[in-house]
Amino acid sequence: MIRSLIFSFVLLFILSPSSVSANAGIFSGAGNQVMPIKSNDIQLVREDVTIKLRIDEQDGIGFPFVPWAEVHAEFHLRNTKNERVKIEMGFPFIDLQGFGNEELVLSRLNFRVREVETERRIVLKEGIIEPTLDPQGLFKKVFVWEEHFQAQQTKKLIITYQLLFSVGSLTGDRVFPAISYFFNYITKTAYTWKGPVERAIFSMDCSDFFQRINQPDFAKRFGDGFPTTISRPVLLYNIEPSKFTREEGIFRWDFKGNIPEEGIKADFAVIFLPAFEKDLPTFLSDREKAFSKELFTSLSPSPEEKALAEETIKKEILTPLRDLYGRIVRKETKRQLLFEEDRQAISATFESLKALTTGSSGSAQNAPASH
Repeated sequence: MIRSLIFSFVLLFILSPSSVSANAGIFSGAGNQVMPIKSNDIQLVREDVTIKLRIDEQDGIGFPFVPWAEVHAEFHLRNTKNERVKIEMGFPFIDLQGFGNEELVLSRLNFRVREVETERRIVLKEGIIEPTLDPQGLFKKVFVWEEHFQAQQTKKLIITYQLLFSVGSLTGDRVFPAISYFFNYITKTAYTWKGPVERAIFSMDCSDFFQRINQPDFAKRFGDGFPTTISRPVLLYNIEPSKFTREEGIFRWDFKGNIPEEGIKADFAVIFLPAFEKDLPTFLSDREKAFSKELFTSLSPSPEEKALAEETIKKEILTPLRDLYGRIVRKETKRQLLFEEDRQAISATFESLKALTTGSSGSAQNAPASH
């Protein structure tokens, strides 16, 4: 029952957004905030951060592609002292801890800092952040520059850069594959400044990304190792904090006086299970063949063996699959449907699975076709 155990793990990982196989994808670091190198009297008054997902299929990286997160951040900083101040400021680059290609990430980061039209000279340094500001030692490498403030001066710094979305396997399994596109924006560095952040606005524009994964040929473009009979996979997402406003593909947060230390997290999962009922018979038939290869050493199984195979498939695949679809339909999973218009199709597939698991036979050939 090796495959049934793997399938159980597939369902477990689908329901757990924090779970990603770190050795099966691209880890690109995380978006971050500006921070002081040492304790100081500068207040981060406001920040406005826009994250836009961009698709560049010419990169040659992909599943079949990896979106870029283009970040445009405006930081309003105020000197709270009645005297001139010169400080070192930094933008941390989170330690990849051995996962991913750090050289690639840094070479494509295109990190820039400017005040109006005045560009800052930036130097990448290591191990310079005061330990009290980075107690976990996450920010070993930091882009550093100097800022000069007049007494009580407020200035706006604009920081831009780009990062690849991270991509990882949710299951590590080629028979029941599932992948996740995910991105983190760290916000805890907001608390390294003097006083509270009065307001912080974040927006994530996923419009281009959603348009691409919503195309009819999206699943087929993954190629070898992925099911080719699925015309549309199950598309789920989880975004935190969950109190956001959404307009089509744009998510927005508006925080006043308190920024969540956990940051902004976006996770988009592509589960290679059929969203459409019409794909279910072929999908289940393929899984039945894979099961039969594991169950039988003989090329001509007996009627008793065939009956055992049908009952095994019903118990080990159909039932947990039915339960998964049911939880998605009832909105009981932390990951929710990315496109609400898929709910009707998922519901129809769920009803077919219910019929199969309550009927007299679990054979894929008895799956009802969509009309």
